[in-house]
Amino acid sequence: MSSEKPPFLVLSPALQTYAWGKRGSQSEACSLKASADPDFVIDANQTYAELWMGTHKKGPSVIRHPQPLAGTLLSDWLKMNQWALGEVVATEFGGELPFLFKVLSVNQALSIQAHPDKTRAGELHSRAPDKYPDANHKPEMVIALREFEGMCGFRPFSEIQSWVVAVPELQQVLGDKVTEAVATLGEDASPEDQLSVLRLAFSSLMSADPVAVRGQLEALVKRVRAISSSSLSREEQLVCQLDQLYPGDVGCFCLFFLNVVPLSRGGSLFLPANEPHCYLSGGPCCLFTAICSEWRCNLLLAMINRQSLSGRCAGSLDP
Repeated sequence: MSSEKPPFLVLSPALQTYAWGKRGSQSEACSLKASADPDFVIDANQTYAELWMGTHKKGPSVIRHPQPLAGTLLSDWLKMNQWALGEVVATEFGGELPFLFKVLSVNQALSIQAHPDKTRAGELHSRAPDKYPDANHKPEMVIALREFEGMCGFRPFSEIQSWVVAVPELQQVLGDKVTEAVATLGEDASPEDQLSVLRLAFSSLMSADPVAVRGQLEALVKRVRAISSSSLSREEQLVCQLDQLYPGDVGCFCLFFLNVVPLSRGGSLFLPANEPHCYLSGGPCCLFTAICSEWRCNLLLAMINRQSLSGRCAGSLDP
């Protein structure tokens, strides 16, 4: 394989067809793939969720131009051309490309998830490589290509407290003791005390009886829909929308714990390790480290690990 320096490389990116993506050419990810690869045939009935550009084994990019390199994996070319990474990156990351560039086309809400830090990722990978296939961490940078909305990080405790007090259905799911612990914590409580109560409340929510969750969510949606739409908060609108997609899902109650973050075109959001988040709608462009390990809870028919999520995420009250 040639190690000469080409003026540029034209890549054919990979596509991921997750269920939450947009269908056919309505997907920005699909349209970008088609513009980069004239051999790609669009399936109008397929959901195209993510376009990947990088060297991840789950979706590696392939070189299309220059012609002598056509069909070569980008990862193989980089092994022979370490200069392209730069000396510092090549040394620090063992000659590997340390990020994965993605374009997401979100048609419906993803699962609420969090990505482990470097230490925890290594531990999980060693213990269960089938469930956690990567040993690296995964901070994320999200840049909105157009209007985008997501949930990210825990709200300030005062906001969580206000929602618990205001939503009787949430109180029923949490139980009397947990509700009292949240509602009665004073404004002068220390950050440590707030964090302790948050852990208690969020863990209680994640471990709540699914039958009780479904019943209370149905009651909440019925109550909210009886209110004039012009009077609804964004959270009340969202709980109805999410319940339509994922009826009875405990993740619908999480929006009272997590910040709801709208982004305009060009807006950005950084998601550090262990930060719970959920993409709701829009077409953001994301820069990731090259990893697939994550903790998930509901809002998606996928692998669920509630205990890990609630235990590892309730560590910050910063918005």
